[in-house]
Amino acid sequence: MAAASRGYPEDYSKVRGKEILGMDQLLKTPDIKVYGAGTKLVDGKYIANGGRLFYVVAQGKDVIEAREKAYKA
Repeated sequence: MAAASRGYPEDYSKVRGKEILGMDQLLKTPDIKVYGAGTKLVDGKYIANGGRLFYVVAQGKDVIEAREKAYKA
């Protein structure tokens, strides 16, 4: 699952520099990996710095379960 800034792919300039809320909790979720793309860490806060923000990948007993976990996260 991919997370993108509001306005992506055209104009997402209003989102750039805003904090991404809930990232700390997401990173603690079992069986979930988060891969950053358009994010940066500033003073311990995850900040939007691009259009495609991050990708969520989950592990499950099969593809269906993994997809459900990723979207739920």
